[in-house]
Amino acid sequence: MAALASSLALLLAVPAAADMFTVAPVAVDETAETAAAARDIALTKGQQRALRRLLKRLTLKVDHGRLPSLDAGAVAELVSGIGIDEEKTSATRYIASLSVAFKKDEMRRLLRGHGIPFSEARSKPILVLPVLRAAGAVRLWQRPNPWHEAWSDVRTGADAPVPLIVPAGELADIAALGAEQALAGDVRPLAAIAGRYGVADVLVAFAEIDVDLATRVRRLQVSLQRHGPTGPSAVVESFSSMEGESEAALIERVAAAIAGGIQERWKAETLIRFDRERSLSAVVPLRGLRDWLVVRERLRGNSLVRGVELTALSVESARIVLHYWGDVARLTVALAQSDLRLVEDAAGFWNVARSDGS
Repeated sequence: MAALASSLALLLAVPAAADMFTVAPVAVDETAETAAAARDIALTKGQQRALRRLLKRLTLKVDHGRLPSLDAGAVAELVSGIGIDEEKTSATRYIASLSVAFKKDEMRRLLRGHGIPFSEARSKPILVLPVLRAAGAVRLWQRPNPWHEAWSDVRTGADAPVPLIVPAGELADIAALGAEQALAGDVRPLAAIAGRYGVADVLVAFAEIDVDLATRVRRLQVSLQRHGPTGPSAVVESFSSMEGESEAALIERVAAAIAGGIQERWKAETLIRFDRERSLSAVVPLRGLRDWLVVRERLRGNSLVRGVELTALSVESARIVLHYWGDVARLTVALAQSDLRLVEDAAGFWNVARSDGS
């Protein structure tokens, strides 16, 4: 009951903005002798499920078997707020959709205490364009396109480590870009649809299906073409159907595997390694005091940055000592998501500058 009382005290408005430490929606549906009892059970179980989802979100799959299991009281101590939507009750049943926000510092301590590395960095969103070649035709917006449907099912919310956006194929999408233009990497149409969704990165996921006539095994050949600020890149992968697996099931499995791989690679690149605490001195070029305030705020908000020490400040630049976890490569990737560029000049001095041009 103590855990329940704590939960009721936390029925607050959780942050509306996407937050790595907020889990939503969490569907609950419980039955008990009374609606109040069902609600109590639903809130308790909902928080436990939300914690499990959060722990998996922050960590690599290889560590999921080591994730801690906590009782209801311990889970409630980690919760900072609960939001309730779509609430429905009957005499004995309680149904709702929860948003559960967790305390960042406590979550960090929990994972550190169990020796589990984690990433709380969020990538900028990626726009995914699923193009399918079938029956001699190349399809992006045209139906049927089971490849597009599969990606629509696995697209992530804004709270994922790497938010994946899959356009629905509205008239404006069709007008901006065609399937052949996507495959050709046509810069102008790709920029147009990227601008429509407010993203810098576009992933063209091109799939082709064929069948080995001798073995009757289906193969899905996938080419992943990435277009973004760092230039184009491509990866080609091949997937074979499992015994008894239908074409639709193969397509769904592959889309889920690729989407999951994107999340895993990002987390691996941005893991916080608390056994590696380092520092570097850097210069921050400035156009005025406001520039420094913006850069300082972005640095302080970055998960890999432990602290920012200002050693000198002038109208044109700031000199800082940056204390961080991990290595420079991970720090560079993480800072880029905050629109900060970390570069080493020809003389071996580090510079931290805004990359958003504003």
